Amino acid sequence: MTSSYELITPNEGFPFKMFLFEGKDGSYRREKHWHRPIEIFAVCSGEIDFWVEGGVRELKPGNFMIVNSNEIHAIDAPLPNETIVIQIPLQLFEDYFLGEQFIWFVHEAGAADETFMSSVKEMWSVYSAGDYGSSLMVLSLF
Repeated sequence: MTSSYELITPNEGFPFKMFLFEGKDGSYRREKHWHRPIEIFAVCSGEIDFWVEGGVRELKPGNFMIVNSNEIHAIDAPLPNETIVIQIPLQLFEDYFLGEQFIWFVHEAGAADETFMSSVKEMWSVYSAGDYGSSLMVLSLF
């Protein structure tokens, strides 16, 4: 099976793209694909199966997955879920690059996961409310 490239454009007025996962209603599968931005899938309810090189990981509420730049991945969401997706352009990390424009994130489940998930949920709540001045709060949380 081949993979496809996905072009990602940040939300207007923000240095990243944030949205509710398009597979929220279930019966959804996104075949293998890749992109340059770093991607975070934060599951708030339901479950999704996430494939990356090395195997499949089942994500349940409170779990999140970090997909590195150019990492081939696929998603299977057979059941309804609420998953917040944040896609961060690689350029935002250029001050931290190792070698030739390279950075790699690793996530090991731990105590800070609850704090991280709380921040992501608050970002989404403020962003989706769209109140006057909310963009400043979203950027602050980011």
